[in-house]
Amino acid sequence: MANRLLISEAEARERLKTLDAEAIRSLEESTKLSFEEVAFYQELKSIARMKGLITTEEALTIYNALMRWDTVELPLRVSLTVGLAELAKLRQKGKL
Repeated sequence: MANRLLISEAEARERLKTLDAEAIRSLEESTKLSFEEVAFYQELKSIARMKGLITTEEALTIYNALMRWDTVELPLRVSLTVGLAELAKLRQKGKL
């Protein structure tokens, strides 16, 4: 199975090309994470991997990106933010 996060990153990279500087700054600001959010998302990633919802490669992508979040390029941050929000929704619904 292909790494869905990297596919999403490529799509985000193309969409970001259409945005102006203010929209880019806004996205950069909205994708900042606190230490607590990083810890929460690492936990969700681990549970999702154990339940087979994400591949090992996707789990490693998440892990590596979260460990260096402030230096991750915006397209991958956008892709991961969307993917991690999906996992958080599953957790909220009791499915993760």
